[in-house]
Amino acid sequence: MTDSGIIASVGTTGDSYDNALAETVDGLYKSEVMHYLKES
Repeated sequence: MTDSGIIASVGTTGDSYDNALAETVDGLYKSEVMHYLKES
């Protein structure tokens, strides 16, 4: 990441809100992909 000029975003210690949002988005994405693949 450093070679590409990307800076990692890190929340505060014990901040569960960012993690919960990421998990929700990840779960929704995976369920939509699986739904799409089952119908194809």
